[in-house]
Amino acid sequence: MKDNKISILALAVAGSTLLTGCGGSGSESASMPPPEGPQTITAIDGYLQNAELYIDANANGKLEVSEQGLGPIGLTNASGEINVSGINFNGNLVVRAVAGKTIDSDSGVVDKTYVLGAPKGSAFITPFTHLAQTTGVTVGQIAEDLGLEESVIAGDYVAQKAGSDADASAKASIAHALARFVVSETKKGTSESLVSSNLVAAKEAVESEVEAGSDPDLVELELQGNGSINDAPTTALKFERAALQDTNWSMFRFDDVGDNEHYFIRFGSANSPDAFCLDNETFGFLDKTVGIQAPTSACSSDTTYDVSADGKLVWNYTDDSGNPARRELTMLHRFSEGDYAMFLMVADNGELFWVDNNPELKDAGDYRVEQDVTTYSFRDDNPDFGSIDYFLMQSEFTVTGDQAYTVSGADEDLNIGDLVLSALNHTDSATTTFETVPLYEMTGQMQTSDDIVITVENLSADSEEHWYFPYRTAGDLTLVLNYKPSADRESLFLQSRSRVLIETIFEEVEARNSGTQGTN
Repeated sequence: MKDNKISILALAVAGSTLLTGCGGSGSESASMPPPEGPQTITAIDGYLQNAELYIDANANGKLEVSEQGLGPIGLTNASGEINVSGINFNGNLVVRAVAGKTIDSDSGVVDKTYVLGAPKGSAFITPFTHLAQTTGVTVGQIAEDLGLEESVIAGDYVAQKAGSDADASAKASIAHALARFVVSETKKGTSESLVSSNLVAAKEAVESEVEAGSDPDLVELELQGNGSINDAPTTALKFERAALQDTNWSMFRFDDVGDNEHYFIRFGSANSPDAFCLDNETFGFLDKTVGIQAPTSACSSDTTYDVSADGKLVWNYTDDSGNPARRELTMLHRFSEGDYAMFLMVADNGELFWVDNNPELKDAGDYRVEQDVTTYSFRDDNPDFGSIDYFLMQSEFTVTGDQAYTVSGADEDLNIGDLVLSALNHTDSATTTFETVPLYEMTGQMQTSDDIVITVENLSADSEEHWYFPYRTAGDLTLVLNYKPSADRESLFLQSRSRVLIETIFEEVEARNSGTQGTN
């Protein structure tokens, strides 16, 4: 993506309108004088792409309704940068990371919107400049309290981690871990003053973790109600052995609609800490039983696993010809909530896997269209085994009425309406209708004592129905079951309300698409 440039006219108008009111409670960094001429501003937790940049008229490090109403004056690029050229920009700025749109280079698409501010003249907007701007403490004082250089916490600590100076790299890694702590608490709504007062304790906790052998890039902390600082689930898109080891997982491969599979897998066993044990079969839900079993702690396997230095998962196995082979898998998305954990990963040949710790392979939920909504999906559109035709779909649901049903013993009105389907990477489109119904209404299907609610697409283009219901849900990403009665074919695809999330996954998978998915 090219640098986004703020137009001189837009900035001049915004500056003359807003900057006359500056002089609020924000602090200034003496080491960062007001820039003259071309300037690049960088937004960092990890690098923040597609983040919105605004003028902070009252210099409080917040984004007020009036400020947001003027619209962003630019978007950051893939390196978190936005180029302001040809003017002497002399005002305070805030950057808004938008859920479902902004991409953090550490953790992927942002799951909750948050705002970071910075003192006037800052070339970098970081979690530490945000604390300075919102609490009145200078960046220099924060750096002194932490025993870190101001150039680290108010600069590009991500780049500094890769430097040749081992001591400077280690300090930048500590700063990066602390930045994640600040952002995590900011998204939770914790006051900046409380976060700031606990920053030194958080640094001590990070250092303790690192001294114990933890990768600083995987250290996450959270502030508890009693004032203690505890470990939190990592958000980095990297694998770690400790999180995989000695745990049973469920896994779904759905890159080829003609060859969907589900698995029980286990990383490590009593026989070998490197064993990768699995049992798999062709995917099926309706009128099908699970014929595989979860591996035991004593499982054995000729396939082994490892985690590379850059956080990729590696499978080592013997191929069909008896030769040693390996697969390298990259994490694309992760989610955790309570005891539930999942990750989405793609192999170097394009195979796509959903993995989670739900022990039930068959755990479909309800697909209710409660209101007008637009969703985005990623799927293979070719039903033939071994033939891959990845498809990005936009689905616009418009509610026009409802129908009465009994669901789990209670009367309920379920919505019906219009549905517009548009391909985002093809020219195909269709207009049809949808209805939301209990599964038992569809040819007498009944799976559990509870009634599963599904959405039925009445596709007029081929006069065929498609039944949809969620198989797994992890935040804003859903693994959806698609059943086509006329072909008696079940398949899985990904869906989200975030177009950016779906397109990001598509780009990563398509870049590795070898056409050999499902083979060794």
